[in-house]
Amino acid sequence: MPILSGMSSYILLRYSLTALAPPIPVSYSTLLTSQFYQQAKEVHDLGGATTATPANAATARWWADAGGPGVGYPAPYHLTSIITKVLENHNAGLWKTAEVYAKTGIGLKDGPIITFRSKYHYNLLRPITYIKQNINNTWNSVIPAPGYPEYPSGLISNIGPAIQVLIRESGDVPVTDDIYTFRGLPARQFSSLSVLRKEAADSRIYAGIHYRFAQEVSVAMGIDLGNQIARIRVVGPEY
Repeated sequence: MPILSGMSSYILLRYSLTALAPPIPVSYSTLLTSQFYQQAKEVHDLGGATTATPANAATARWWADAGGPGVGYPAPYHLTSIITKVLENHNAGLWKTAEVYAKTGIGLKDGPIITFRSKYHYNLLRPITYIKQNINNTWNSVIPAPGYPEYPSGLISNIGPAIQVLIRESGDVPVTDDIYTFRGLPARQFSSLSVLRKEAADSRIYAGIHYRFAQEVSVAMGIDLGNQIARIRVVGPEY
């Protein structure tokens, strides 16, 4: 029977049980000339309820994945639809489909484990808190900020590893995301999976809930974890 390689799965699980995001790359500061202030100011300008452009706000809401039946899908199901579309476009057979779903499923579990351990380890305040205290006390984000620490990114902890697995398995291929056409919104066309990943990361800046450095680190983390997952043997040599 084709099974997950015992040694590989043990190494991955052990990594996920202890791994942390790298230290926050920007030192906290309230000085107007500081990098941290400038990162927060970018969120203020791009992700504010009254300052975001219509295109940026639409991107933020496309990737918000909230609302319930008839309105939106939770994040894993949005991503699963993208995974399925890539498999369909490549006419993937049974074994290939099983392998990709298994590996992306690992990413959807292990990525958030590492991310949420890191969130409470670093306990970084959200942009809305910093902005209201230091830039504009009437500012609000496009999307309400979650009630847990900012760093690293929860959305990219799901998308990042799974997209990297897809890239390793199928190449950095074009993809169409039509998950919200039922709302009357046009499908989004991406020239590659890595372009899709970047838009998803940027969407959290446009939403007003993440700093750019958090998104950049989270993408790098997802690539690293996805590469580790891609090395796991899921099917037997007869495949």
